[in-house]
Amino acid sequence: MPLSPGWLINQRYAVVRLLGEGGMGTVYLARDTSLGNREIALKFLRPGGINSETVELFKNEFRSMTRLRHPNLAEVYDFGVADEDQRYFLTMEYVDGSELPRLPRFEMRQRFESLAVQCLRALDYIHSRNLLHNDIKPHNIMVRPPFQVKLLDFGLASAQAESAQSGLSGTIHFVAPERLKGGAVDGRSDLYSLGVVLYELLTGSLPHEGVEPGKVVSSILRGVVRAPRSFDASIPERHEAFVMALLALDPDRRPVNPAAALELLNGGAGGALQLDTAETYASFVTSGRFVGRDRELETLVDLATAHIESAGRDDRLPRFVAVSGPSGIGKSRLLRELKHRLQLAGVRNLTGRCYEDGGVPFQPFVDVLRQLPRPSQVPPAVRPVLDQLVPPEVGETPPEEVSTPAATRPAAEAIGKEEFIAGVAESLAHYAQGAPGVVFIEDLQWSDAPGVDLMEHLLLRPGPAPWLYVGSLRDEEARSAPIGSFLERHGGHQRLRQIRLNPLDAAQVTELIASMVPFEDRPERLARLLADRTEGNPLYLEEIMKALAEDGTLRRRGLAWIAESRSLEAIRLPPSLASAVIQRVSALADEERAVAEVLSVFNRPVASELLARAAGIGSDSAAAAIGALDRLRLVALETTADGRAVVGLAHSRIRDAVYQGLSDDRRRALHLAVARAIETTHAGAIEAVVEELAHHFTAAGEPGPSADYCLRAARKAKGLYYPQRLVQFLERALASLGEDDTARRLPALIDLSMARSNDLADAEGGLSAARTLYEEARKAGDVVHESIALREIGWCMGFLGDDRGALDHTRRALALARTTGDRNDEIWCLNTLGTTLARSGANSEAVGVFDEARTLSAALGNLRGELTVANNATLNYLGLGEADKALGLIEETLATARSHDRTYYYYRYLPNLGNARYDVGDLPGAIQAMEEALAWSREHVFLQVILHCLDNLGNFYSQRGLHDRALRVLDHRQRLPGDGAAEGRQGAAPGGARGGAPAQRPGAGRLPARRPGHGFPGGRLPAGGGGFRPRGARHRSRAGPPEDLLLRSLGPGPGRRAARRSQGDADGDARPDPSRRPAAALPRQAAGQPDPGTLRPGRRSAGRRRARGARRAGGRRQGGVPRVRLAVQRAARRGAGRERIGRRRDRLL
Repeated sequence: MPLSPGWLINQRYAVVRLLGEGGMGTVYLARDTSLGNREIALKFLRPGGINSETVELFKNEFRSMTRLRHPNLAEVYDFGVADEDQRYFLTMEYVDGSELPRLPRFEMRQRFESLAVQCLRALDYIHSRNLLHNDIKPHNIMVRPPFQVKLLDFGLASAQAESAQSGLSGTIHFVAPERLKGGAVDGRSDLYSLGVVLYELLTGSLPHEGVEPGKVVSSILRGVVRAPRSFDASIPERHEAFVMALLALDPDRRPVNPAAALELLNGGAGGALQLDTAETYASFVTSGRFVGRDRELETLVDLATAHIESAGRDDRLPRFVAVSGPSGIGKSRLLRELKHRLQLAGVRNLTGRCYEDGGVPFQPFVDVLRQLPRPSQVPPAVRPVLDQLVPPEVGETPPEEVSTPAATRPAAEAIGKEEFIAGVAESLAHYAQGAPGVVFIEDLQWSDAPGVDLMEHLLLRPGPAPWLYVGSLRDEEARSAPIGSFLERHGGHQRLRQIRLNPLDAAQVTELIASMVPFEDRPERLARLLADRTEGNPLYLEEIMKALAEDGTLRRRGLAWIAESRSLEAIRLPPSLASAVIQRVSALADEERAVAEVLSVFNRPVASELLARAAGIGSDSAAAAIGALDRLRLVALETTADGRAVVGLAHSRIRDAVYQGLSDDRRRALHLAVARAIETTHAGAIEAVVEELAHHFTAAGEPGPSADYCLRAARKAKGLYYPQRLVQFLERALASLGEDDTARRLPALIDLSMARSNDLADAEGGLSAARTLYEEARKAGDVVHESIALREIGWCMGFLGDDRGALDHTRRALALARTTGDRNDEIWCLNTLGTTLARSGANSEAVGVFDEARTLSAALGNLRGELTVANNATLNYLGLGEADKALGLIEETLATARSHDRTYYYYRYLPNLGNARYDVGDLPGAIQAMEEALAWSREHVFLQVILHCLDNLGNFYSQRGLHDRALRVLDHRQRLPGDGAAEGRQGAAPGGARGGAPAQRPGAGRLPARRPGHGFPGGRLPAGGGGFRPRGARHRSRAGPPEDLLLRSLGPGPGRRAARRSQGDADGDARPDPSRRPAAALPRQAAGQPDPGTLRPGRRSAGRRRARGARRAGGRRQGGVPRVRLAVQRAARRGAGRERIGRRRDRLL
């Protein structure tokens, strides 16, 4: 029974209507909802006759069609099994045209030669791939306006070698005699079937008519055919001769191949028809065999198989596979082959893509989420993240959300960066609905920092992983990109596998070009020449092969192709891939070249309507140009998530060549045209494209709109924890804004200073922006912004070691803030002053400042200020050695955070509770707090907190006598990458609205919390890399923030010594105070201040050697670990100094 319209197959393909039924299956017009309702043809295998043979034939159709891409063949997309009834199906290009029998025969007779030559071109291509169609008939020939012929239905396609002994197949009236006899068959059987189609077109009758199959077969085997001109004398004689030759009973009397058939059709014609065109030759070249990558493909298949079989539950298996290599080396082809394997195996796979310019944060993951149907139930914790990344369409709010009061839903701005990233990861897992699959991510070299942070989270996240991520990247560009740092950090991780593609060697180049066209002789000389010129790059090879055909060096001779031997040594090859592309583009017609140039400026796939608007041409002209470029394989046709067909340049190297070939004036003009077109097209949803508009208006040199859209894009980046893009857009905006536009310049300078100094740890850059802010605020007479500028200057000076200047500017900032009436700003000035005082050693004075800030925060109901200031005050008490006060205050702070459901604040500051408990001698309580913080940070893959907790727990466990547990913890710590900041995440979260959530200065809770203007409450950990920085040392810009500056510069006295003890300063000489901590106390590691020795490459290596030695000895055969453990315990009982205990511990490790 046919499926009814609207029926949803696998939660993806929505049935529109029945298109037709054949011997093997039923074909529906459907919409692919995961690709924005793209119209497709969906073919089901008929359930009545399913057996292993028919299933294999059906899969064979998919295998055959995936190898074929030609202007006169329908393109295949996907293969799958229906969830409902386990029926096999495949999806292919929906040809919006008419079957040949439905078209007026008189009109088709007028187009006879065009129809015939297009069919011959398709058969020539099929046969060159060693395939036969086997089912050519009128219903398998579609004509798309204006007159493009498409051959359909490869359900009976087979290899010619296999068909040599094949039996009867195809529709009886169109089957060649040799098939009926059960003899050997080749491409001439397809020519016979085409002859039957063309005979009927000319005469209106079949050459062998009849209803009973037996009589039809007998007639075919007799081979007597009535001449077409006996039906109608107006039929041209050469048409008759052509058709009759195709219908010859003996295959040897037929044309030997489509080329020979075309020569016969051309006999006596004024203008000879061509079998080869630039478009058809491009099809040959771009569909060569998959060469030189078999080992890599099998590795990928094995990884995918293991992932699916384990259902993503085996933590030892890779979760990420990075396929790298130079541009054009074959990464996309390798992943395409893997995708086809997965489809045949019924494995769900999705694709996301990164873009060089204008993409949104988390771009490939947003693409993936859009391809999956939104589950009916979305966890409340995930909902705000999901709504921000992939907002439901109007009217699509899930039912469970309608009944949830808005006030009870978590707000995206109330969560921190790690929670936001964990929410994205949870969304991906939730959307999987328990079914494992594979996600392809293309062009990872352009992945943004938030996307890389998410990848790190997915890599390290505990628990099941439903998706295996397979990405491609250009290694030459990845080295300086966030993904390069990610791969360097985690290169040895068992969950990450890297596969690098090498250039093809001469033998592989020979095999590849021999598979492109049927050469008369094996093209070894030509292959050696091309291998040397292209360095084994497949894309460059394709472009050169196209160029050689266009200039006549490669040509047909008889049944095969030849390269002119006399000119082979003198071949003028394009000197580079770019020059080969430019040469092809320059030969295009004006409108085709203009469309290619506009696409190079868009630098992403775009809808044809938008493309036409930007190019300034009509939709029909744009469609014609796109069609011509597609046939030349210069563009690729795709479908967006909102259902529109889109087009983009076929490869990034093609884009680069076209774009670099533009003059400066032409480039600016095209960027402006593209920007105006995007602005007009997206007028109702402009926020979705602000990044693109900012990019194009800036490139066009239009300061007004450039500033507007850069500021809007900066706000968006700020909310999505993307400080690098925030800084980029702010700097572009400031370059475009006039000096008198203080209303926008001053807030932008605030955000720029904070983003640089806090999020990117660029104190010098932050100081420069703050000074500019101060000068402009003074000039404008804006006291509010002048106060903020002074506060920012003070903060940055403190980071750069100028404590005197920091205090001076911070006090001036507070004095101004008290004159403006902005009490919230006063809170942050007090917070900054208290931090600066503590950092300069004036901890006692800082107590009063923090108390005033806490009182003011409570009076104003500023919960974020209250929590942040209280945390900093806790740290200050620890610096004074007043651990009891610190413990009471941090307990109160955490209770407040929990009572107000500020989960992120609670766990971000929880390690400080462990530190305070440790300082008062409550070692079990310290362990409990650290373990709780560790569990949360592992769940959210907050690497900096994980490292801090592991460092401290290793020491705490040792002091409790839990040496095996300490060894495991510290061994785990050593296996983690770097210190989690300098070698870790690519920047922190950008700020929120001014006066919003403060962020903490680096230090896993052992640092002062940041001032307002930061949407990432709780802040970050330090970049690490060593102990205290000498006073006055210059701060270097780096990926992560600098070390703990509050405790590095505490003055002498008890506070300084207590701080050094709590810091685990390697140079400290203070012995533990028995009255305040366990007698055997080892130096605990301060939050965010890992043991410097473990971060130095040499020291880490030594640590690894010690750990290996401990493991060897304690296979416990030699008793090495027990002996060293006993030495540590004895040293502790004797009250040995910290230095000696540390040495004992090192031996234990």
